[in-house]
Amino acid sequence: MTDELLKLMKSLSEKFDKGFEQLDKRFDSVEKRLDNIEQRLEMMTEKESNTNEDVIVLLKKIDKQTSDITKDIDYLSKQVGKHDMILNRFKN
Repeated sequence: MTDELLKLMKSLSEKFDKGFEQLDKRFDSVEKRLDNIEQRLEMMTEKESNTNEDVIVLLKKIDKQTSDITKDIDYLSKQVGKHDMILNRFKN
């Protein structure tokens, strides 16, 4: 009877050891997945940051071009006004 108990205890111990080994493998797998997710999040954050900077640069370019176009329109409107004045003189 003592031998049977020892065998049962040994069998239980082996089953627990195998169970813990499987748990360790699963935890390792989960840890790898979490690390992978963390890396992806960091990459997404980096891309988002770079995208924001790119948008700011584009907006600054657009602002400068708009400012230049406004100056050109002001200049041309003055020139058209002068030419209209000259044409009006010829008509009268």
